[in-house]
Amino acid sequence: MPFTDSQLSWPRRKLRPAVREMCRTPLDSTEASSRGQPMATSRCRNYNGVEAVDGPPAATTPERSRNTSGRPRQGFSVSRRRLEAPGGTCCNGKIHGQGSGMTKYKTTLLAAAGVTAIALVALRAGEPVVKPPDARPSPRAAKSQTDRAMTYSKSGYSITPLSAERIDGLATSLTPDERRVLLDSGTERAGCGTLLDNKEEGTYVCRLCGLPLFSSAAKFKSGTGWPSFFQPFDPVHIHNKRDLGHGMVRVETQCARCRSHLGHVFDDGPDPTGLRYCMNSAALRFFAKGVELPSESRPIPTETAYFAGGCFWGLEDRLQQVPGVISAVSGFMGGKNDKTSYKEVCSGTSGHAETVRVTFDPKQAPYRKLLEWFFKFHDPTQLNRQGPDVGTQYRSAIFVDDDEQLKLAAGYVEELQRTDRFRDRKIVTQLEKAGVFCEAEEYHQDYHEKHGGSCALPTE
Repeated sequence: MPFTDSQLSWPRRKLRPAVREMCRTPLDSTEASSRGQPMATSRCRNYNGVEAVDGPPAATTPERSRNTSGRPRQGFSVSRRRLEAPGGTCCNGKIHGQGSGMTKYKTTLLAAAGVTAIALVALRAGEPVVKPPDARPSPRAAKSQTDRAMTYSKSGYSITPLSAERIDGLATSLTPDERRVLLDSGTERAGCGTLLDNKEEGTYVCRLCGLPLFSSAAKFKSGTGWPSFFQPFDPVHIHNKRDLGHGMVRVETQCARCRSHLGHVFDDGPDPTGLRYCMNSAALRFFAKGVELPSESRPIPTETAYFAGGCFWGLEDRLQQVPGVISAVSGFMGGKNDKTSYKEVCSGTSGHAETVRVTFDPKQAPYRKLLEWFFKFHDPTQLNRQGPDVGTQYRSAIFVDDDEQLKLAAGYVEELQRTDRFRDRKIVTQLEKAGVFCEAEEYHQDYHEKHGGSCALPTE
């Protein structure tokens, strides 16, 4: 009889209808042969790793759920877009163990044909069977290697691709199994990973380069035999790559910094993302909470600056493009209260200025360099306005974090005032001590990027 909704306990709504139907509707041998789907004797694995045959799920045993006993399974199961053949399979489609009997052999071939057909349809449609969220670094989150010397994630880590020489040097410390997984895109046997049952709080980093990849807070028990996470430490720390191997269309995951193989990502995970990052333990290294991370796993030292110069949409957009800037956030500063809203600021009663908070790498973008860019981005001689935007919220101001920033800002304003550009025009930029920064509403963040535009950096 067909499986009921209650017996299919994984999030079926996240599976494509064709795969879902293969799992829930047993077919006779003739229909299965014509459609390339499993016959009525097939087993189906639910979200908790339990197998069922024409009825409610059976009780879970360690050997059955993780397939470590070495006993071949009867039939096969289709679970999370992955074909599980006799003896079990890993997340890259390689079959472990061997089954016996012509019926199982034909059943496996039929299932493979069905999954391959679905993959080919997806290929023609121009998208993978599993499509994770776009984790490519945006113009605000990170710049390409050709655009800037360093590439950063918004969480403050360098994700600049490592050179081949550097990767070769790091690879000398790998074990043969780690090398097979990380460098040769291999896969561990299900249930054999050392981090599968790890329940400690902490951080999982790339085994090769040390980039933080996952937090223990995102780890969950998927029943697949591999460590599983529903979201990465930072989206741009994971590089997604289309994988067409083994007759399937999947999404391979790689470390964004060293491009080592980690595993695959599927869209059958739990809320809130609906994703399951299926990782190899050999690709990860775990550091328990409270343990000091090595230098390669720590964020780079950063500093913060605050600039106000008219509408923060364009100012944020341009500051984010400056080499060495990690992030730029739109908000408000310099008002009467610690909390405010865009509506209140626009009324002119709060005293706030539309301000951009800049987090930057002082080695790549010294504060002096940010000052130079800031005065290229706006007209510092306009009092309480910038072009058509009129009001105190559009005033030119620099909110300094410490005495060193105040000294540099005051000195640069005096220097500019003596130049031909401002010889006959007074610079009215205010220098104030930084107070509480109120982050603006979400729809103001990355406004130009969200609406398909951008303000190019000035050439002079």
